[in-house]
Amino acid sequence: MSIEAVGAQGVTMGKMKSLDVPIPPTVIVSTSATEEYFLSKDSRFLMRQISSAVSDLEQLSGKRFEHPNKAGLLTKIQSSFQSESRADRPLLLSLRAVASFPMPDVMESVLSLGMTNELVNQISHDRDRAYWAYESYSQFLQTWGTVVDGIDHNKFADTVRDVRSSAGILQGHPFDFDSLKILVNEFKKLVHPPDDPMDQLQQALEGMINFWYSTKAAKYMESYGIEEPLRVAIIVQTMVYGNADAKSGAGVSFSRSPVTGENEHIAEFLPRSSRYELLFQEREPLHLNNLLKLRPEVYYKLQHILKLHETHFKDAHVSYMSCRVFNSEL
Repeated sequence: MSIEAVGAQGVTMGKMKSLDVPIPPTVIVSTSATEEYFLSKDSRFLMRQISSAVSDLEQLSGKRFEHPNKAGLLTKIQSSFQSESRADRPLLLSLRAVASFPMPDVMESVLSLGMTNELVNQISHDRDRAYWAYESYSQFLQTWGTVVDGIDHNKFADTVRDVRSSAGILQGHPFDFDSLKILVNEFKKLVHPPDDPMDQLQQALEGMINFWYSTKAAKYMESYGIEEPLRVAIIVQTMVYGNADAKSGAGVSFSRSPVTGENEHIAEFLPRSSRYELLFQEREPLHLNNLLKLRPEVYYKLQHILKLHETHFKDAHVSYMSCRVFNSEL
Protein backbone atom coordinates (compact mmCIF):
# COMPACT_ATOMS: atom_id res chain seq x y z
CA MET A 1 0.00 0.00 0.00
CA SER A 2 1.24 3.49 -0.85
CA ILE A 3 0.53 6.83 0.78
CA GLU A 4 -0.89 8.03 -2.54
CA ALA A 5 -3.43 5.19 -2.50
CA VAL A 6 -4.58 4.90 1.12
CA GLY A 7 -3.21 7.97 2.89
CA ALA A 8 -0.47 8.28 5.47
CA GLN A 9 -2.53 6.73 8.27
CA GLY A 10 -3.68 3.93 6.01
CA VAL A 11 -0.07 2.94 5.35
CA THR A 12 0.72 3.09 9.06
CA MET A 13 -2.24 0.87 9.87
CA GLY A 14 -1.09 -1.67 7.31
CA LYS A 15 2.32 -1.79 8.92
CA MET A 16 0.78 -2.11 12.38
CA LYS A 17 -1.20 -5.08 11.17
CA SER A 18 1.95 -6.69 9.82
CA LEU A 19 3.52 -6.26 13.28
CA ASP A 20 0.56 -8.07 14.89
CA VAL A 21 -0.53 -4.96 16.72
CA PRO A 22 -4.24 -5.44 17.50
CA ILE A 23 -6.38 -3.10 15.39
CA PRO A 24 -10.11 -3.31 14.68
CA PRO A 25 -11.21 -4.86 11.35
CA THR A 26 -10.77 -2.18 8.72
CA VAL A 27 -11.47 -1.31 5.10
CA ILE A 28 -10.09 1.72 3.29
CA VAL A 29 -11.75 3.67 0.52
CA SER A 30 -8.77 4.57 -1.67
CA THR A 31 -7.86 8.03 -2.88
CA SER A 32 -8.59 7.00 -6.47
CA ALA A 33 -12.09 5.87 -5.45
CA THR A 34 -12.85 9.11 -3.62
CA GLU A 35 -11.54 11.20 -6.51
CA GLU A 36 -13.54 9.19 -9.02
CA TYR A 37 -16.73 9.78 -7.06
CA PHE A 38 -16.04 13.51 -6.68
CA LEU A 39 -15.49 13.97 -10.41
CA SER A 40 -18.50 11.91 -11.46
CA LYS A 41 -20.85 12.67 -8.53
CA ASP A 42 -22.10 9.11 -9.02
CA SER A 43 -21.62 6.97 -5.91
CA ARG A 44 -23.28 3.79 -7.16
CA PHE A 45 -20.02 1.96 -7.90
CA LEU A 46 -18.47 3.22 -4.65
CA MET A 47 -21.44 1.98 -2.64
CA ARG A 48 -21.41 -1.43 -4.31
CA GLN A 49 -17.79 -1.82 -3.26
CA ILE A 50 -18.29 -0.51 0.26
CA SER A 51 -21.39 -2.68 0.75
CA SER A 52 -19.34 -5.77 -0.03
CA ALA A 53 -16.60 -4.56 2.32
CA VAL A 54 -19.07 -3.94 5.16
CA SER A 55 -20.39 -7.47 4.65
CA ASP A 56 -16.83 -8.68 5.22
CA LEU A 57 -16.63 -6.59 8.40
CA GLU A 58 -19.84 -8.21 9.59
CA GLN A 59 -18.42 -11.66 9.10
CA LEU A 60 -15.10 -10.78 10.74
CA SER A 61 -16.75 -9.20 13.76
CA GLY A 62 -19.80 -11.44 14.05
CA LYS A 63 -21.99 -8.33 14.23
CA ARG A 64 -24.77 -6.79 12.17
CA PHE A 65 -24.72 -3.41 10.49
CA GLU A 66 -27.84 -3.11 8.37
CA HIS A 67 -31.37 -3.07 9.73
CA PRO A 68 -32.41 -6.62 10.73
CA ASN A 69 -35.66 -6.43 8.78
CA LYS A 70 -33.98 -5.63 5.48
CA ALA A 71 -32.38 -7.93 2.94
CA GLY A 72 -28.99 -7.26 1.38
CA LEU A 73 -25.91 -7.55 3.49
CA LEU A 74 -27.59 -9.75 6.03
CA THR A 75 -27.85 -12.62 3.56
CA LYS A 76 -24.09 -12.99 3.78
CA ILE A 77 -23.85 -13.07 7.58
CA GLN A 78 -22.39 -16.17 9.14
CA SER A 79 -24.96 -18.69 10.28
CA SER A 80 -23.51 -18.73 13.80
CA PHE A 81 -25.49 -15.64 14.70
CA GLN A 82 -28.37 -15.73 12.21
CA SER A 83 -30.88 -16.08 15.05
CA GLU A 84 -29.66 -13.01 16.92
CA SER A 85 -31.16 -9.57 16.44
CA ARG A 86 -29.04 -6.59 15.56
CA ALA A 87 -29.61 -5.21 19.05
CA ASP A 88 -27.74 -8.25 20.40
CA ARG A 89 -24.71 -7.73 18.14
CA PRO A 90 -24.67 -4.17 16.74
CA LEU A 91 -21.88 -3.27 14.33
CA LEU A 92 -21.08 0.43 14.52
CA LEU A 93 -18.45 2.03 12.32
CA SER A 94 -16.02 4.92 12.53
CA LEU A 95 -15.16 6.89 9.40
CA ARG A 96 -11.93 8.89 9.30
CA ALA A 97 -10.68 11.01 6.41
CA VAL A 98 -6.93 10.64 5.82
CA ALA A 99 -4.91 12.58 3.27
CA SER A 100 -2.14 11.45 0.96
CA PHE A 101 -0.02 13.95 2.91
CA PRO A 102 0.42 13.73 6.72
CA MET A 103 -1.97 16.28 8.20
CA PRO A 104 -2.36 15.86 11.98
CA ASP A 105 -5.37 17.35 13.77
CA VAL A 106 -7.17 18.56 10.64
CA MET A 107 -9.02 15.46 9.46
CA GLU A 108 -12.65 14.63 10.24
CA SER A 109 -14.15 11.56 11.91
CA VAL A 110 -17.68 10.23 12.32
CA LEU A 111 -18.12 7.89 15.28
CA SER A 112 -20.66 5.13 15.97
CA LEU A 113 -22.15 5.33 12.50
CA GLY A 114 -24.98 2.82 12.23
CA MET A 115 -26.62 3.90 15.46
CA THR A 116 -30.30 4.76 14.99
CA ASN A 117 -33.17 5.77 17.22
CA GLU A 118 -34.76 2.35 16.76
CA LEU A 119 -31.56 0.53 17.65
CA VAL A 120 -31.13 2.67 20.77
CA ASN A 121 -34.64 1.79 21.85
CA GLN A 122 -34.02 -1.92 21.26
CA ILE A 123 -30.74 -1.94 23.19
CA SER A 124 -32.21 0.13 26.01
CA HIS A 125 -34.44 -2.76 27.04
CA ASP A 126 -31.23 -4.12 28.60
CA ARG A 127 -30.60 -1.81 31.57
CA ASP A 128 -26.90 -2.72 31.67
CA ARG A 129 -26.44 -1.48 28.10
CA ALA A 130 -28.86 1.41 27.99
CA TYR A 131 -26.32 4.03 29.13
CA TRP A 132 -23.79 2.86 26.54
CA ALA A 133 -26.42 3.03 23.80
CA TYR A 134 -27.39 6.61 24.55
CA GLU A 135 -23.80 7.73 25.00
CA SER A 136 -22.79 6.18 21.68
CA TYR A 137 -25.80 7.77 20.01
CA SER A 138 -24.82 11.18 21.39
CA GLN A 139 -21.32 10.78 19.94
CA PHE A 140 -22.77 9.78 16.58
CA LEU A 141 -25.14 12.74 16.46
CA GLN A 142 -22.40 15.18 17.47
CA THR A 143 -19.81 13.95 14.98
CA TRP A 144 -22.42 13.61 12.24
CA GLY A 145 -23.51 17.18 12.82
CA THR A 146 -20.02 18.68 12.70
CA VAL A 147 -18.58 16.54 9.88
CA VAL A 148 -21.52 15.73 7.59
CA ASP A 149 -23.90 18.63 8.20
CA GLY A 150 -21.17 21.22 8.79
CA ILE A 151 -22.62 22.51 12.06
CA ASP A 152 -20.26 24.47 14.28
CA HIS A 153 -18.97 22.28 17.11
CA ASN A 154 -19.64 25.13 19.52
CA LYS A 155 -23.39 24.56 19.13
CA PHE A 156 -22.98 21.06 20.51
CA ALA A 157 -20.58 22.26 23.20
CA ASP A 158 -23.13 24.89 24.26
CA THR A 159 -25.84 22.21 24.41
CA VAL A 160 -23.63 20.03 26.61
CA ARG A 161 -22.99 22.96 28.96
CA ASP A 162 -26.69 23.84 29.11
CA VAL A 163 -27.73 20.28 30.00
CA ARG A 164 -24.93 20.07 32.59
CA SER A 165 -26.04 23.32 34.15
CA SER A 166 -29.73 22.37 34.23
CA ALA A 167 -28.92 19.01 35.82
CA GLY A 168 -26.35 20.43 38.24
CA ILE A 169 -23.57 18.21 36.84
CA LEU A 170 -20.12 19.69 37.29
CA GLN A 171 -17.55 19.76 34.49
CA GLY A 172 -15.49 16.59 34.56
CA HIS A 173 -18.31 14.45 35.95
CA PRO A 174 -20.25 12.00 33.79
CA PHE A 175 -23.90 12.53 32.91
CA ASP A 176 -26.49 10.53 34.77
CA PHE A 177 -28.77 8.44 32.56
CA ASP A 178 -31.74 10.83 32.57
CA SER A 179 -29.53 13.81 31.69
CA LEU A 180 -27.87 11.81 28.92
CA LYS A 181 -31.29 11.09 27.40
CA ILE A 182 -32.08 14.81 27.54
CA LEU A 183 -28.75 15.57 25.82
CA VAL A 184 -29.54 13.12 23.01
CA ASN A 185 -32.98 14.69 22.52
CA GLU A 186 -31.39 18.14 22.31
CA PHE A 187 -28.84 16.91 19.75
CA LYS A 188 -31.69 15.41 17.70
CA LYS A 189 -33.11 18.92 17.36
CA LEU A 190 -29.87 19.96 15.64
CA VAL A 191 -29.28 17.02 13.29
CA HIS A 192 -31.47 14.51 11.46
CA PRO A 193 -29.34 11.69 10.05
CA PRO A 194 -31.16 8.98 8.06
CA ASP A 195 -32.58 6.00 9.92
CA ASP A 196 -31.04 3.41 7.61
CA PRO A 197 -27.38 2.57 8.40
CA MET A 198 -26.43 2.15 4.73
CA ASP A 199 -27.95 5.54 3.92
CA GLN A 200 -25.92 6.97 6.80
CA LEU A 201 -22.77 5.42 5.37
CA GLN A 202 -23.46 6.75 1.88
CA GLN A 203 -24.22 10.28 3.02
CA ALA A 204 -21.21 10.35 5.35
CA LEU A 205 -18.84 9.17 2.61
CA GLU A 206 -20.24 11.60 0.06
CA GLY A 207 -20.16 14.49 2.53
CA MET A 208 -16.59 13.87 3.66
CA ILE A 209 -15.33 13.46 0.09
CA ASN A 210 -17.14 16.53 -1.26
CA PHE A 211 -15.95 18.72 1.61
CA TRP A 212 -12.36 17.62 1.13
CA TYR A 213 -12.09 18.17 -2.62
CA SER A 214 -14.25 21.28 -2.79
CA THR A 215 -12.95 23.14 0.26
CA LYS A 216 -10.41 21.65 2.61
CA ALA A 217 -7.66 20.50 0.25
CA ALA A 218 -7.46 23.88 -1.51
CA LYS A 219 -7.25 25.78 1.77
CA TYR A 220 -4.58 23.50 3.15
CA MET A 221 -2.50 23.64 -0.04
CA GLU A 222 -2.72 27.42 -0.09
CA SER A 223 -1.79 27.77 3.59
CA TYR A 224 1.27 25.51 3.37
CA GLY A 225 2.40 26.24 -0.18
CA ILE A 226 1.80 22.68 -1.40
CA GLU A 227 1.65 22.38 -5.18
CA GLU A 228 0.89 18.69 -5.60
CA PRO A 229 -2.83 17.80 -5.49
CA LEU A 230 -3.91 16.39 -2.14
CA ARG A 231 -6.29 13.46 -2.34
CA VAL A 232 -8.19 11.82 0.48
CA ALA A 233 -8.85 8.23 1.57
CA ILE A 234 -11.53 7.16 4.05
CA ILE A 235 -10.69 4.62 6.76
CA VAL A 236 -13.77 2.61 7.78
CA GLN A 237 -13.29 0.66 11.02
CA THR A 238 -15.43 -1.33 13.38
CA MET A 239 -15.94 0.67 16.55
CA VAL A 240 -14.14 -0.34 19.73
CA TYR A 241 -16.31 0.50 22.71
CA GLY A 242 -14.04 2.32 25.13
CA ASN A 243 -17.18 3.66 26.81
CA ALA A 244 -18.81 0.25 27.35
CA ASP A 245 -18.12 -0.41 31.03
CA ALA A 246 -15.67 0.10 33.89
CA LYS A 247 -13.14 -2.22 32.23
CA SER A 248 -13.08 -0.07 29.10
CA GLY A 249 -11.27 3.12 28.29
CA ALA A 250 -9.61 5.43 25.78
CA GLY A 251 -6.35 7.33 25.76
CA VAL A 252 -3.45 8.85 23.89
CA SER A 253 0.13 7.63 24.25
CA PHE A 254 3.58 8.79 23.18
CA SER A 255 6.64 6.59 22.83
CA ARG A 256 8.75 9.49 24.16
CA SER A 257 8.25 12.99 25.46
CA PRO A 258 6.75 15.20 22.73
CA VAL A 259 8.35 18.23 24.42
CA THR A 260 11.92 17.14 25.18
CA GLY A 261 12.27 13.97 23.10
CA GLU A 262 13.37 12.11 26.21
CA ASN A 263 12.98 8.36 25.95
CA GLU A 264 10.04 7.92 28.31
CA HIS A 265 6.58 6.62 27.58
CA ILE A 266 3.83 9.13 28.21
CA ALA A 267 0.11 8.43 28.17
CA GLU A 268 -3.16 9.84 29.37
CA PHE A 269 -6.38 7.87 29.50
CA LEU A 270 -9.95 7.91 30.70
CA PRO A 271 -11.74 4.83 32.02
CA ARG A 272 -15.15 4.19 30.50
CA SER A 273 -14.80 6.85 27.83
CA SER A 274 -14.39 7.38 24.12
CA ARG A 275 -11.46 9.04 22.40
CA TYR A 276 -13.85 11.85 21.52
CA GLU A 277 -14.21 12.80 25.18
CA LEU A 278 -10.44 12.80 25.57
CA LEU A 279 -9.85 15.01 22.54
CA PHE A 280 -12.37 17.62 23.65
CA GLN A 281 -11.22 17.46 27.27
CA GLU A 282 -14.68 16.94 28.68
CA ARG A 283 -13.12 15.04 31.61
CA GLU A 284 -9.75 15.22 33.34
CA PRO A 285 -7.57 12.33 32.08
CA LEU A 286 -5.46 10.03 34.24
CA HIS A 287 -1.70 9.52 33.98
CA LEU A 288 0.02 6.39 32.68
CA ASN A 289 0.96 5.37 36.22
CA ASN A 290 -2.73 5.02 37.05
CA LEU A 291 -3.07 2.50 34.23
CA LEU A 292 -0.38 0.38 35.88
CA LYS A 293 -2.44 0.31 39.07
CA LEU A 294 -5.82 -0.28 37.41
CA ARG A 295 -4.91 -2.60 34.52
CA PRO A 296 -1.30 -3.80 34.73
CA GLU A 297 -1.75 -6.24 31.82
CA VAL A 298 -2.87 -3.37 29.56
CA TYR A 299 -0.03 -1.19 30.82
CA TYR A 300 2.65 -3.73 29.89
CA LYS A 301 1.00 -4.48 26.55
CA LEU A 302 1.05 -0.77 25.75
CA GLN A 303 4.72 -0.50 26.74
CA HIS A 304 5.52 -3.36 24.37
CA ILE A 305 3.60 -1.78 21.48
CA LEU A 306 5.27 1.61 21.91
CA LYS A 307 8.73 0.03 21.91
CA LEU A 308 7.79 -2.05 18.89
CA HIS A 309 6.67 1.01 16.97
CA GLU A 310 9.85 2.97 17.63
CA THR A 311 11.99 0.01 16.65
CA HIS A 312 10.11 -0.51 13.40
CA PHE A 313 9.40 3.07 12.31
CA LYS A 314 12.68 4.55 13.64
CA ASP A 315 10.75 7.54 14.95
CA ALA A 316 8.76 8.74 17.94
CA HIS A 317 5.23 7.39 17.93
CA VAL A 318 1.88 8.76 19.05
CA SER A 319 -1.15 6.52 19.32
CA TYR A 320 -4.79 6.97 20.18
CA MET A 321 -6.31 3.92 21.79
CA SER A 322 -9.67 2.57 22.82
CA CYS A 323 -10.04 -0.80 24.39
CA ARG A 324 -12.21 -3.26 26.22
CA VAL A 325 -10.54 -5.57 28.68
CA PHE A 326 -11.75 -9.02 29.78
CA ASN A 327 -15.41 -8.55 28.90
CA SER A 328 -16.98 -10.10 25.83
CA GLU A 329 -17.88 -7.75 22.98
CA LEU A 330 -21.26 -6.03 23.01
